[in-house]
Amino acid sequence: QEQTMNQLMNTKMVENLSLPHLHGCTEVITEGSALKGLRVHIDTQHHKYLHDHTFGGDCFVPATQIIELFCETAKWLSTSLESPHLEISHVRNLNIERALAIEPGKALTIEIGLTRQVKSDTETIYELAITSDRVNKVGKILGKRVNASARVIVTSRIQKPESLLLPEMNFTQFSFPSNEFYRFYSPSHGVQFQSITGNFSVSDNKEYIYGEYDCGAKEQDYIEGQQSIFMTSPLGYDSCLQYMVFLSRLQRVFGSLPVGAKDITLLSKHPTEGPCRVLVRRV
Repeated sequence: QEQTMNQLMNTKMVENLSLPHLHGCTEVITEGSALKGLRVHIDTQHHKYLHDHTFGGDCFVPATQIIELFCETAKWLSTSLESPHLEISHVRNLNIERALAIEPGKALTIEIGLTRQVKSDTETIYELAITSDRVNKVGKILGKRVNASARVIVTSRIQKPESLLLPEMNFTQFSFPSNEFYRFYSPSHGVQFQSITGNFSVSDNKEYIYGEYDCGAKEQDYIEGQQSIFMTSPLGYDSCLQYMVFLSRLQRVFGSLPVGAKDITLLSKHPTEGPCRVLVRRV
């Protein structure tokens, strides 16, 4: 009973949030510290997008939704601690060590904690970590584990996007039905994550792929009971990753966790629908 009271004293409901994943979440207040965090509930029945991102029978929170969770948390922090007018400019040192996997019909509670805050005249860096319970086969909680970490930078100065230039080399064009692409190359992606149109070009040396995709306004139906407007574009980003994975498979390279990114720069709002193009280079 005493432990329950302490938990109630150290958490409170977060209200009036327009951030898709943070509806109904609770704020976790670290006793004797200025650091804050959020306790977020991810439910396979409520978060419908999970059913179209399955591997081996389990629903997996996509890497791009983990990026979105970090950005939503940073936006909440900047609004509550600083100003609602700051914008996210970078996600750096993204490291996904362990997947957030959920059995269909079940839910998972995660904590997104602020581990460090660094502030300057022009920007603030929020160092964040996602943790979840470590559970054994009989359901007993053995402790906590870190699933992912990142540094999210908020600023009042956003960079202007640069022009995308195709390299001077020969490309071979391909075009075939989108459903055939997913049937052969990515059967784990359900309809809500099928965005590649089937039109793409590959350089003769297989160093570059220039691909087309269309989000088709699918993201607004990702969460039950709301027309979701995400800070980033989980489907748009995932479409770029799908092309990255496809290019790596052309090189006969297959990846596994951990995965990450040194620097994701947010220059402009991603379109919710209409054809988009991405250039991927193997370095």
